[in-house]
Amino acid sequence: MICKSCGRTIDNEHSNFCFYCGTSLKEGRAGDFAAVQVAENQEYNKGTIRNTVKAEAKEGEKPLPMSNWLGSMMLPFIPIIGGVAYIIMLVYWGFGGKAPESKKNWARASLIVIAVSLILLVFYFSVGLQQLEASGFDINSYMQQILVNP
Repeated sequence: MICKSCGRTIDNEHSNFCFYCGTSLKEGRAGDFAAVQVAENQEYNKGTIRNTVKAEAKEGEKPLPMSNWLGSMMLPFIPIIGGVAYIIMLVYWGFGGKAPESKKNWARASLIVIAVSLILLVFYFSVGLQQLEASGFDINSYMQQILVNP
């Protein structure tokens, strides 16, 4: 049988994995493996098959160092401008620029969490004010008592 991933011939018809690349041979076992075409993106190089797609490492696939993540997460703690800069950078990382895919996903998820948090904050604040008003609390008389009797 022929491995679908690397194209090499496997002598043992009952093997579960390719001896050369480790790909599972159980998937799609109903078909005839002898007629499998080797993909166009594979080339022979000195008797071995090299997958050129897997050999190319994209810049965005490299893992980001811990210092990059730490700087990104500590940005909102900068006094005065930190919160605004954090939102701006989340939008930049999430929808523009050349940020890696993992950072784009993290930035988009962070923006969603911030939006949901703001919506819940406004909702709870309005419900709290309605409860205060329903209980007979009057902000005007309360402020007059504070200002008249300091």
